[in-house]
Amino acid sequence: MQTEIEKALTKSREKIMAPDQFDNWIGTSQAGDKLIYYKGNLSNDRHVDSISRGVWDDLEYSDKRKLIKKLNELADHVMNRTAKWIMNEKSTTIAMKGRVTLVQKKHFYKDVKDRPQCYYDYIAVRT
Repeated sequence: MQTEIEKALTKSREKIMAPDQFDNWIGTSQAGDKLIYYKGNLSNDRHVDSISRGVWDDLEYSDKRKLIKKLNELADHVMNRTAKWIMNEKSTTIAMKGRVTLVQKKHFYKDVKDRPQCYYDYIAVRT
């Protein structure tokens, strides 16, 4: 059994944006426009071990793997399209490329067992 929020997150995960949709948004958006390109927890949801942790419990294993692959493609594309990685021997930093700023908005809720949970809106803001 899922809470209403968990049901909404499951639906959101099943409709993962394609990388070219993100590019299209960048090309057509104007300063101040916002796009929620994912709802969930990317650090958990995009790894294969999330399958054993109960993410997407209502899906078959092969479907979960396909969604994880699609989510990885989107997350990698968004970072590569909007950020420049600066790496040297001492540190790694990320500089935004300028047209888009990435923001996370954290939401809290309680699951069906009344345990505190959270998820994020992953938002791109056109600058």
